[in-house]
Amino acid sequence: MCAFAAKTERLSCRITPEGKKLLEHVAARHGMSVSDYCVTLAIDAASRELLDELVIRIPVDEWDALLAQLDADTDPNDRLKDAARRFARGAFTGDVYHAPD
Repeated sequence: MCAFAAKTERLSCRITPEGKKLLEHVAARHGMSVSDYCVTLAIDAASRELLDELVIRIPVDEWDALLAQLDADTDPNDRLKDAARRFARGAFTGDVYHAPD
């Protein structure tokens, strides 16, 4: 989030008095207002969640095994052909793939 972007939207929520005191305390430790602290945390959490949905993480040894299989000169088996057909029935919206129902 750009610190210099114009803030034109409003977000409001209800919270317990204890929760507000806790947020005030922690926000002050960071030299931030409660609003800025909460918005920063919420945007960071939403960004991480979205990234977790879009990025596939593969351990190095599994990645190497996958590349070796992809480099192997073999004919596709029936399972791979079926997977390719299922994939072809899906669609992309931008860079997000939507699997068929």
